[in-house]
Amino acid sequence: MAMPSSEPSGGTEPPITAVVAEMQTRLDHLPARFSHLRVFLSTYQRTTLAVGEAVDRARFEDPGWVERWDVAFASLYLVALDAELAGEKASRPWRLALRPRPTCRRCVTCCSASTLM
Repeated sequence: MAMPSSEPSGGTEPPITAVVAEMQTRLDHLPARFSHLRVFLSTYQRTTLAVGEAVDRARFEDPGWVERWDVAFASLYLVALDAELAGEKASRPWRLALRPRPTCRRCVTCCSASTLM
């Protein structure tokens, strides 16, 4: 299945809104065999929404920088997620989020580094 571009849309919506929409598209089309990715993606989406709300309320000293940083980092995650969905190897740092140990059912953060190499 082809996934949308990892780059936020160039439309008139704010960049964080666009990247959250990209995340939602992936959630909506996530194949069942990748259901283990849903928890992290959903959490990342909620976190990105919270950052966007804080940017809108000028809660940061430099909200423009925070918005650019948040969108850039989320885009890196989406590139890694798309690689995983395509059966390619994501960069090592993202494998922590993308590949939980098969025996672990509690969370995606308790993976040992040895299973990710």
